[in-house]
Formats: sequence, C-alpha cells, structure tokens
Amino acid sequence: GVVTKTGGVVTKTGGVVTKTGGVVTKTTSKVVTTKTVDIVKAQAVVKKFKTSINVDLKASIKTDIHTDQELLQAAIAAFATCKANMVAAQSAVAKGKATEIHGTSLLAFEDCVSQETTMKKEVESCKQGLETITANKTEICGAVQRAQNPKNFKMASGCSCDSQEGEQYGDYLARQMGVYQTMHKQFKMKQTQCQTLTQQMLVETTTCETKLTTQTAKSSECLEKKAKACVMDTELVQKSAGACEQYSACYAAAKLAFEDAVNGVKLRVSDREKEWSSTNNLDCFMDEFNESGSELCKTVTEAPKTCPEPEPMPMIVFPSLPEPETCVPLEPTCNPETTFDMDEKEPLD
Repeated sequence: GVVTKTGGVVTKTGGVVTKTGGVVTKTTSKVVTTKTVDIVKAQAVVKKFKTSINVDLKASIKTDIHTDQELLQAAIAAFATCKANMVAAQSAVAKGKATEIHGTSLLAFEDCVSQETTMKKEVESCKQGLETITANKTEICGAVQRAQNPKNFKMASGCSCDSQEGEQYGDYLARQMGVYQTMHKQFKMKQTQCQTLTQQMLVETTTCETKLTTQTAKSSECLEKKAKACVMDTELVQKSAGACEQYSACYAAAKLAFEDAVNGVKLRVSDREKEWSSTNNLDCFMDEFNESGSELCKTVTEAPKTCPEPEPMPMIVFPSLPEPETCVPLEPTCNPETTFDMDEKEPLD
C-alpha cells in the first residue's frame, strides 16, 4: 500500500503499519479482503459441483443409456432365441424322419412290401400252373372214363368188327388182337397219366394254398409295419407343426416385448435429453462464474453465448424389428392311400 506520513515516525513491517505520532492515511490497499476470501471459497465449491456434474450426473446418465442399449439388445436376442429353438426342433424332426422313418420303419415296410409282392407273384404263378395241371387232368381222366364205358368202346377205338374182303378168320382175329393190344396200351398209359396228374394237382393245390397263406401273413405283417411307420410319421409331422406354432407364439411375444422396450427407451431418451442439456448448461454456467458471483444468478435455461460446444449425449441405437422366419411344417411321408395295395385274396378252388 501507500503510506503518507504527517509528523512522527512510521514503520511498516509485512503489511502491519505502526504509527508513532502524526497521522497515517491509507489511500488504497490490495490486502486480501473478506469478499475475496468468499469468492475463493465459492470457486472451490463450484469446482466440486462441476466434478459432481461431470463425474456423477453425466456418468449416471451414460450408465442409464448403456443399460437401455443392453435392454434393446436383449429384446433383439429374444428373436434369435425363438429362431434357434425352431431350427433345433425342426432339425430333430428331420433327423428322426431320416433315421426312424426313412432309415428304419419305412425301409422295413418297403422291404416287407417287396417280399409280399414276390410272394404274390409266386401265388399267381402257382395258380396258373395248377390251372394247367387241372385242365390236363380233366382231359386225360375224362378220356379214361369214357374209354371204360362199353358204349363208347367202338367209337373210342375207331375199329370195325366187320371182316375185310378176302380176310381169313385167323387174320381177322390177329388184326383185332393187335388193335386191342394197342388200345389197351394207350388206355393204361392214359390211366397212368390221369393218376399222375391227379397226384400233381393235389400236391400243387397244397403248395399254392401254403404260398397263399404265407402271402396273406406277409400282407398283415406289412400292414402292421406300415401302421407303425405311419404312427411315427404322424408324430414327427405333429412335432414339426408344433415347432412352427411355438415359433409363431415366441415371435409374437418377443415382438410385443421389443415394442414395449423401444417405447420405454424412447420416453427415457426424451427425458434424458432435457436432463443432459440442463447439465451442460449448468456446467457452462459454472465456468462463467466470476468473483462478482453475478453469473450464479443466471437461469439454467439461459445458455451463455460464450459457452463452448457442449458434450453430446451418447445416442441410443434402435435396432429394427426382425422379420419373422418362414417355418414350413414337414409333409407326411406315409400315405394310407398309396404304396401298398391290399387286394382281397380269393380262395383256391
């Protein structure tokens, strides 16, 4: 400071003025005043306040933004879970169809049908052979029966009992004997053929009946295998359709949750934008604080023109609503109307 002395002795020691006589007049002073001390304290408070704004308030807002972003990602992940479950279910059905139906049951059924078809052909072939034997037997045995009737002897033999012109009696008897022996030999041969054909017909009839019985049993076995395959096939088709229904329900629930999450986040974003803007303004006002303290009286909605570009609020990335996956139920493999023809089996004559 400046000290003016009027009489006496003035001694100044480190800002302390000691007067010995006379009058000391202090014109100006740069000694720290009580007001300056208050400003320093206020600036310290402002510094803490700014730290609270930047560290606590904005960090809290950023944390909330991060939480909402994770919420949206979780909502999107639900769609992937729906798809994964559907794909897993359909894959299990397809695997079951490949191994249980095509790989086991259906192959067993088709193999059975192949065997039954072969047996059916054998039965038909046997019936044709039996018909041939029966026809031959009817012809041969009928001839034998006709030959045994005396009324048919002359007609059957084709001979005449009349003697030929100039024929001697002995020659006549010899000729008649020759004709008789030939006819007798033919008759015995026909008789043997009749017996043989009769025996063959009996054996072939038994054979054909056995083949028919075996074929009928095989047909029943095939029907059982087909029924088993059809039951398993129907169960797998139902599981496939159920997987599609479950996916539709899962997608609908995920869509509803996603839309609720998006709407909730948008509302919170709107609130946070106001909070963030106010926080930026308040941060700026703290920077504008001067020793007069007049800036503290500004309204937080009046951003000072000297404020720098405020820190932008982190943005939420809103994902798009995924389109539903196409889920096509598996078509049934087993069709009761086809593959196996059950003809009514006619009994053998």
